[in-house]
Amino acid sequence: MGGLGEIYERKMMKDISTKIPPIINLAEKYNLPVEYLRYVVANYGRFYTLEKSEGTSYTDTIFDEIHLEPGLVESLNNLDPSDFMPESDSLQTLYHEMTHAYIDLRENEWATKELIASAETYYEGAKLQNGEEVGRTYQVVQEAAGAYVGHRVATYWNALQGLHWLRNNYSKGIDPLKYGKNSNGSLAEIEKTYNAEMSRIVYGYEQGLFSGQIPVKKPIFHRLKYFCDTVILENKIKAEFSELLKGGTIYTNKFKSLVDEINTQKSIWFDDHSVSPKIWA
Repeated sequence: MGGLGEIYERKMMKDISTKIPPIINLAEKYNLPVEYLRYVVANYGRFYTLEKSEGTSYTDTIFDEIHLEPGLVESLNNLDPSDFMPESDSLQTLYHEMTHAYIDLRENEWATKELIASAETYYEGAKLQNGEEVGRTYQVVQEAAGAYVGHRVATYWNALQGLHWLRNNYSKGIDPLKYGKNSNGSLAEIEKTYNAEMSRIVYGYEQGLFSGQIPVKKPIFHRLKYFCDTVILENKIKAEFSELLKGGTIYTNKFKSLVDEINTQKSIWFDDHSVSPKIWA
């Protein structure tokens, strides 16, 4: 039986379950993976937030509940990469927690059970950043999957926002590089940042008793990564930026469409192509 603190916290929880499907519909509009999100919404419990708290998000696998930090859902209500709002952190958290719930829902299926068992074996004896060995392998597996999925989605969204920012500047005849060299200053910089983030291979942590989250030092289990890429992310989040430009047309591929518009506007306003990296010529 929970203490007074837990009773008070549950009293302050606000059910936000009906606010999740519209966010998923918006995410689908930008070709983000959504099938597993809908699976969780249809088969898991409820979604809650604390009305007056700065608490962090977490998934309660005992009560089948996802608790999202205050303000997270509101920040995604009008999900749009062209509004240049800091939405990637909220997307990262939502996809992270949904991954925990999805694995929890499917962990008794033979294939998933075998994958988790193999992943736990892989992490046995792995080193944590504090020099100790992993003690709770299941937790590391769950956190590796959640962190991997969340990070991939956030990186995708940051690149999409960067392209919108470039197009917005070029359409006004503004050289984005006048703001200084940064991750959104050119197509080449956006590609470089995207590829660098996607090359990250270490994810997951173990919760210490007194020291908070202790990151694991071992790369994500290759089969767990494959599961995340294919089943959860639906092969939509590519490892290389150039892969995002393949498939579809400028009318159906948002990345291809944005790059085409950027190059067109760049040609109109900057005849010398001084801000056009050779690879985009």
